[in-house]
Amino acid sequence: MSDQIETRVTRLEERVTSIRSDVTELERDVKANYVTKTELSPIAKLVYGAVAIMLMAVISAVVALVVGKGG
Repeated sequence: MSDQIETRVTRLEERVTSIRSDVTELERDVKANYVTKTELSPIAKLVYGAVAIMLMAVISAVVALVVGKGG
């Protein structure tokens, strides 16, 4: 009975060690490869601005078509 417990404890220790190394690797990847919100903010503002301009152009064109046909 105690051999089974020791075997399980050993397996659990191996799994914990493996998980720790995986977490350490993920932490390194996050620090090296991911963009923070402060770095992304100016780009997001530019994209939102461009999309807003395009939508205004489309809405203006639709309004011009509607108004032009009414008169």
